[in-house]
Amino acid sequence: MKKLKELYTNHKGLFIVSALALVLFIIMLIMFISMFFGKFSNSYGDRLDGIEDVEISDDKLKDVSDKVKENEAVEDCSARIQGKIVYLNITFSEGTKIDTAKEIATKALDNFEEDELGFYDFSFFLVENKEEDGFVVTGNRHPKIDGIGWVNS
Repeated sequence: MKKLKELYTNHKGLFIVSALALVLFIIMLIMFISMFFGKFSNSYGDRLDGIEDVEISDDKLKDVSDKVKENEAVEDCSARIQGKIVYLNITFSEGTKIDTAKEIATKALDNFEEDELGFYDFSFFLVENKEEDGFVVTGNRHPKIDGIGWVNS
């Protein structure tokens, strides 16, 4: 015990640096374990919390796409959900104007309830079925924003 006390007094700085290095190593080890081996959850983390309260069924998505297909300018429509985003892909017949396509896509939102519109993001992919010079327009609607942001591709 006397030798340890003598060693400590002769190399006090080295002991302090070693103790700090050991503490930092333990902290880094705990952080590493918690980051990589912590909770094995889904890839969305907690972003989908509450989705079971506002779940959209596959039948409802089919009904929405069928209602959109009722328009004579629409050739095809498909709807799917991934995570918290509802994707609507609409193909329009040749000669459809971009403004008409945007209006039809915007009216598709009328088929969803207020709580669904307030929870999900909506993403639109509008395509004119034309050999050349057909339009491709994408649009997105965030739950906290009433309008749709459109981008002509």
